Amino acid sequence: MPTNTASQIAHQVVSTVASAIHSSPVTASAAQPLHLTPSDWAAWTGAIGTVLAVCVAIWVPAQQNRNARKEQIKAEKRRLKATTVVVRAVVTALCDTRLRLLQETSDPMRYWRTGYQKDIVQIGLKTMDEIRSLDLPTEKAISHLHAIKILVPRAIERLEALQSIGSPERLNAFLTDGSKESLLNVLQVIGRNFQGFAKELGETDEDLQHFIPLWE
Repeated sequence: MPTNTASQIAHQVVSTVASAIHSSPVTASAAQPLHLTPSDWAAWTGAIGTVLAVCVAIWVPAQQNRNARKEQIKAEKRRLKATTVVVRAVVTALCDTRLRLLQETSDPMRYWRTGYQKDIVQIGLKTMDEIRSLDLPTEKAISHLHAIKILVPRAIERLEALQSIGSPERLNAFLTDGSKESLLNVLQVIGRNFQGFAKELGETDEDLQHFIPLWE
């Protein structure tokens, strides 16, 4: 409620109560018994009613504002949670590949068959592109998401190249020339950026504990 309006209401209440007091015999003498005429009762009733009406007029909008704010906060938390879920789907789909690349194997050709969940990643990327910086709560969240958006296409490109390897010689080169380590590092950085992003959006270590092993 604006200050001027509140002051006007308060002034009106004071004037009404003062008028009722001055027109009532209560001010005559404390030793005399109190005798109120019907008009006195009407004046007092009107003054009290005015005070109650003002109190209600102040309390109701304030309570409505508090309730609206609570709903706004809940809606914001739901929106941020949904944003986290989208980004997490992309990151976990890729970082799950990192775990498989780290596994020891007696069949190096298995690397050719190391894929990722393309549908989830592609849909998630499209959704991530729709996330605006203004929709994020902090500069750190914006920075983490920006890094993820840059690194995910790089990881996809390298995974696609891995799957297209057509000979043992090229596969051996992938395993020995640093290409494998480079891919693992990119996936790890993606995961760590998601971890920072999720925390900025309200996630806790407990919320993330099942996913952290994918990139650490």
